[in-house]
Amino acid sequence: MFKWSPDGQHIAFLSPDEDAAANGSKRAQKDDAIVYGAHWDFNRLRCAHLHTRTIMTLFEKAVHVNEFVWNAKSDQLIYASQRTPELKDPALEHGVSFGRLSLESKIETHRWTFPGPVSHLSWLGEHLYFLGAVVPDKNNSASMIYRVSQDGHGLAPFAYGANDCAKQLRYGADFLAVQVQKGPTDQILLISDSKPSLIYGDTYAITTWDIRDTGNGQIVLSIGRGSPNKPTDLYSIQDQGLCQLSQHGDGIANLDIAEYEILYAKARDNTALDGLLLKPKRAIEQPWPTIVLPHGGPLDRVTMAFDVPVFHWGPWLAAAGYAVLGSVGTKDYSDIIDMIKFGIERTLFDPERIAIGGWSQGGFLSYLSVTRQEFLFKAAVCGGGITDWDMLVMSSDISAVEAEMAGGAPWTMDADDLRTRHASAVWHVATGVGTKTPVLILHSERDERVPLSQAIAFHRACLHQDIPCQLVIYPREPHMMTERLHRIDMLKRIKQFYDLHLR
Repeated sequence: MFKWSPDGQHIAFLSPDEDAAANGSKRAQKDDAIVYGAHWDFNRLRCAHLHTRTIMTLFEKAVHVNEFVWNAKSDQLIYASQRTPELKDPALEHGVSFGRLSLESKIETHRWTFPGPVSHLSWLGEHLYFLGAVVPDKNNSASMIYRVSQDGHGLAPFAYGANDCAKQLRYGADFLAVQVQKGPTDQILLISDSKPSLIYGDTYAITTWDIRDTGNGQIVLSIGRGSPNKPTDLYSIQDQGLCQLSQHGDGIANLDIAEYEILYAKARDNTALDGLLLKPKRAIEQPWPTIVLPHGGPLDRVTMAFDVPVFHWGPWLAAAGYAVLGSVGTKDYSDIIDMIKFGIERTLFDPERIAIGGWSQGGFLSYLSVTRQEFLFKAAVCGGGITDWDMLVMSSDISAVEAEMAGGAPWTMDADDLRTRHASAVWHVATGVGTKTPVLILHSERDERVPLSQAIAFHRACLHQDIPCQLVIYPREPHMMTERLHRIDMLKRIKQFYDLHLR
């Protein structure tokens, strides 16, 4: 991370210390035992002076700085730090610390704390604004804006989070803007102590954005957005007008992949549900063969964008002639089933040709769905998903996050407390009526978020129970796959698999 100072004279940035020569020598000799906590790569807050071409370290304490922000005069910074460089666990378990530093003296003048992870620090006037969870020490919570004085006093919730989610902040000399997700809608608003003013809002997902004051009282907003038929392009919004700035997605848009709409329904507990429905353009009569793609995250949602819900599965399968339901909800499994039943009642989905698939949280829900009795899917693609929550908590790189979702960690629960098994699909293979559903398992070899052992466990269960199953492992890949040929292989495999079982 780096940020220019407002006066353009400095660049503040984060970097760990350079590796000592002795450590490099030990690695070369293979005398390199890893001792937990012995050699943390702490992020240091540093500053480069452009005129003198010198770099100074502003903060060298044994903590990990993960974000910072300049003040308007370019002579002070506020930073946020956590105990170790591990991802979210230190902030969730111990909170974060804020500090205010003088660029000239490198002396901290104020310190204060917050009980959970923070992001998007924005220093405007005499106040610091940032995003944190509505329930501050929880990961699985909507985000809201918090405000605190630049001296660390008066920390309090400021805006959003009740029935929406603040996703990103941007700020200028005298304005603060926020991206808010509410249901299937994305909005950009200007924030003030009075009523926020809406600059832009639509059901098309905003994938990136920035905002500037032109200096004559006009605000110019630039956004990236696409659709299920078109990859992301850039647009500017000024005086409520939308002007397209790039045409990168026009070639694919000409293919006219699918029709699409937001599908609204009610859950069994009367909760409002919404999901993105891609309708095949090929000459297929209703009801359609349908593939349900649950969201990942677990806080992600499915709305109008090209990458629906991940790795472009949505447009790829719609182009192959399937209806695709990108489903969201609050009680994930039951809400998915309620959305499916809603579509069947309206003769949208063929009840004899419905499959499921997803990645990460979507993969977990796909695993879980084939071990449940309420609805029998014809096929399931389970990508990067969880099958055993206890094992995940013990092996994931974000253990505290996973423990929160699982309902506890083995070291915090009684030996006879089996609640984490309820949502662990591998424990239900032997008894689940739906486990004769053919399963295609996709997983990354070097996945630290959801380790490969999750996929191997379910594959072994399927082999033992004689359930049709194929396991595909992608070498070198992290949790979210990046290599082009692997992504192409994945798309080809899922289409062949669904064609085999739904045609």
